[in-house]
Amino acid sequence: MFATGARKNELAELPVRDIKFLESDNSSLISLLLKKTKNSEARTARIFIQNAENAIKRIIEGKDLDDYVFYDSGTLYGICDLKPICDELKEHFHLDHFTAHDARHSFAVFLYKQTKELNVVKRRLGHKSLKQTQTYLASLDILEEEEDDMLDDTLSQSFA
Repeated sequence: MFATGARKNELAELPVRDIKFLESDNSSLISLLLKKTKNSEARTARIFIQNAENAIKRIIEGKDLDDYVFYDSGTLYGICDLKPICDELKEHFHLDHFTAHDARHSFAVFLYKQTKELNVVKRRLGHKSLKQTQTYLASLDILEEEEDDMLDDTLSQSFA
């Protein structure tokens, strides 16, 4: 969520077969093919975080290629509740509130501040139109400037 900009349902319905581990210039790259998207258009999300490969390999260990990555047989529909992951992030970053959708918003802000390219953000979020992305980013002005700076510093350190 945090590193892809994907919606929680897009990740919840991700089968193991749609994860690819690639090597590029001595760094790991993980490619996630998101087929079940809100706008019904498949897209690829990429993760460049150094330790993510091991974490994802632990999650999918022992699963069949057609199994969902976040499958949980103990839930009503078998889809993993992402709330515990968000609660862990909330505690780690000392935030008062943090949801799966907040992770998507954080990703959008981080990506835009790094690239200043609306088309890049649009593509990575899976929006159909640039106007949708502009509206999405404009809605994020609810954060105080100080909180933005703190989050930027934290994200920069996390992605370094």
